Amino acid sequence: MNNSIAEKLRSLPQFSRIRREDAQRWISHVAERQPERLLWLIDRLGNGFGGSESGALLLEAMGRPALFTSAPELVNEKLMRILPAPTNRFMRKGTILEEAVIRATLKLYGGERDNAVLDSFKSSNPNDPFGISGNIDFPWIRSDGVRVLADVKVPGSGEEQLSNSDKDFHYCVQLNHYNMMSKARNLPAFDQLQNIHLELPPVLTDAFIDRLSRGGQAELNAVVDDMVALLKYERPGMRLNFSDQPINPTIDFNGVDRPLEELIAEICAVNWQCVIDGNVPELDLRADHVLSDTEKGELVTKESELIRLQAAQKAIEAKIKGIQEDIGTICASVSEQGALGQSSHINISRKPVLDEEQAIDLLTRYGVDVSTLRKDRPKLNIRDYDTLAMAEKLQELKVDMSAFISPAPIDPDKLISQVELVGINPGRLISYETSILVSRKKETQTLLKSLTEQATPLVDVAIAALDKPVQQTVDQTTENSTARIKR
Repeated sequence: MNNSIAEKLRSLPQFSRIRREDAQRWISHVAERQPERLLWLIDRLGNGFGGSESGALLLEAMGRPALFTSAPELVNEKLMRILPAPTNRFMRKGTILEEAVIRATLKLYGGERDNAVLDSFKSSNPNDPFGISGNIDFPWIRSDGVRVLADVKVPGSGEEQLSNSDKDFHYCVQLNHYNMMSKARNLPAFDQLQNIHLELPPVLTDAFIDRLSRGGQAELNAVVDDMVALLKYERPGMRLNFSDQPINPTIDFNGVDRPLEELIAEICAVNWQCVIDGNVPELDLRADHVLSDTEKGELVTKESELIRLQAAQKAIEAKIKGIQEDIGTICASVSEQGALGQSSHINISRKPVLDEEQAIDLLTRYGVDVSTLRKDRPKLNIRDYDTLAMAEKLQELKVDMSAFISPAPIDPDKLISQVELVGINPGRLISYETSILVSRKKETQTLLKSLTEQATPLVDVAIAALDKPVQQTVDQTTENSTARIKR
């Protein structure tokens, strides 16, 4: 370990709580993958929790699983007990496009960036609340003089959908976290907190990423100009979508109304003290959500609709199957290949299908060596080998087979136990899939049969109602064909 790394480690307030073996593993991992960021990442360990992290801490303190991490995980990260999370493509996209989005915003809507405030966030400040750190994206002084603390987001889907209340809460906490730091540093007050979502199709943002990665600063102005040309019409999916966040709102914190800034300061301080003490907070597992009476009533309605639709579907499927069988009967005697359909709506064709198994049996009875009829194989690959035959031969030769045994599948129960043991909320890793199947109980099948019988004549009526426009198309096709023949 070189001197600069050792000095950085010793400067961390939690240094005495970091185990030597953890530090060595952590440093080796980062030095191998991101050597240029090693000292910067060590610095970050001692600066408290950032804006995106405080949202996770608050959600967990409120009994809701955080979206991306947990309090135990964040504390373990600061103590080097867990390796830094890799940068995924969405994070990388946001980082690379951030400057272009800010410049595009200024070109489209005017105003200026407050560089003095931006510079003040480039280093820590003794006035920062205990356990709190962070870097802001865009302190914006609009043309009308309104001061906006803005944070840039690049939605992975191309259009930001804040249907997830926890996601929006994360964004709200993040901006209020930075606003708290700004107040503590006695910087000019912000009038508004705002997320700026770059809404563009992913294929375009990927192209911008590629251009900036290849061309660097020289390409930046051209990318900004192209962005402005696309965004100026302000259409959903191709715009800058501005989403306001309230300043220090009062929220329900486990049944008690509390100011958000007060909660951010309190929760970050409690967890930062855990880092200083080397104590990982216990995992807080709350009861799972159960259906409310309202949700139960909605399910009754939807189940009733679904069983009727299932009946209609069965009636339609039975009609389709019957017509397909009728078509098969009509065409059964035709031995030629090719298209037999008489309209432009349905493709009907006949093709020979070889009964390979019966052919092999017959030829074998006639004494033909069918192995000579196999395809030529110019090159072997691993899937062409009979692995069971190979294993049997190796066993005959008394070869130790343990090195060739595939690992057994992961045991889900063991996996969840280990996840809880290291302090990860399993709620982050478990998603409940909703399976919707018609019951096989006799009474349900009887009901479905009865409904299907009722639906069948209704299907006939529906088909008859559609018959006229279809017949008109068929007549027109026949007329066109006759006209071509006469010509």
